Amino acid sequence: MARHTYKDFLQQKHKNTNKLGSHKLIILTGPSEYLKAQTCRHIRSKWLSHENHSYLRCDEHTMDDSDFLDLCETENIFEPSPLFHIERLASKTKLLPFLKKTPRASHIKNLILITTKEESISEKVRQEIDRLDGDIINCTEPTSWELTKCFPSIYEDAEIKLNQSAVQLFIDIVGTNLFVIENELNKIALNFHGRTTALTVDDIAPFLGFLKEDSSFGLENHILNFSEAKAQTLMLDLLGRGEKPLSILGLLSAHCRKTLKILSLLKGGESDTEISKALRLPRFVIKSYTKYARQINENNYRAALICCQKADQKLKSAPISAEIILGQVLNIICTAPR
Repeated sequence: MARHTYKDFLQQKHKNTNKLGSHKLIILTGPSEYLKAQTCRHIRSKWLSHENHSYLRCDEHTMDDSDFLDLCETENIFEPSPLFHIERLASKTKLLPFLKKTPRASHIKNLILITTKEESISEKVRQEIDRLDGDIINCTEPTSWELTKCFPSIYEDAEIKLNQSAVQLFIDIVGTNLFVIENELNKIALNFHGRTTALTVDDIAPFLGFLKEDSSFGLENHILNFSEAKAQTLMLDLLGRGEKPLSILGLLSAHCRKTLKILSLLKGGESDTEISKALRLPRFVIKSYTKYARQINENNYRAALICCQKADQKLKSAPISAEIILGQVLNIICTAPR
């Protein structure tokens, strides 16, 4: 079976939404639930933009193959141009019998839009769709390097625009989940209602002021491996992407307190399992910390925690760059082993 790409999806979607009705049967399949939902919205919007066109969602749970044929063939005088949408249809147990019940393409008088439950459809189902002159849109997630191509369709739905630098910052911080991206863009849109020019990094950075989970994990992981150069580089990268200095300092302070607590429990003879229960942290996290804690000098680490407290005061009052202050804290933390 041919491998489908995000580029294929864009071409199929463009063809169907621009010549809507040329195929009376449209099947949405593929692994991306987001793109299925988005494509349904676009098809529905395009269809309803025409006079006397209507949209009706159908319940697949109560529908049998005779009902499906009735949807295809019946011309409704009250709804002259209906679009019938059947959601999350099982392709093998439901869709295939529905298609087989339909004699030929000429029997499909109304536009039928079907989204499948599965990520792919079988060759038998594909053959039936071809027989009925239907079209298939394979909703395939974009690769990481294709993700920026998704953004125009998502932020246009939110009625805003982002320039390329803002798009890249957004992806770096929010991640690649399309549902999450849409939700976060809608939140940002609330603050820029009516804005016609593209949003910049400076516009969106204040609304993305949180440490991305994998970035915070990466910073902590570099510290646990005494990799000061990598920790310093990631810290500068986070600041460059709009992260608040106090958020990064909060992570460093929490790391120091956690390490000192684990060191204290180790001195008391506690096992990894007992420490895990005491701190309510997973054992795999505790294991990485106990190995690390055994290599550090406790007095140096207490000095590092004091340094964090002083850095907090400096960041809030002194006109010193955050890079210098946080760099000093990281240097003390990463040089704390015996």
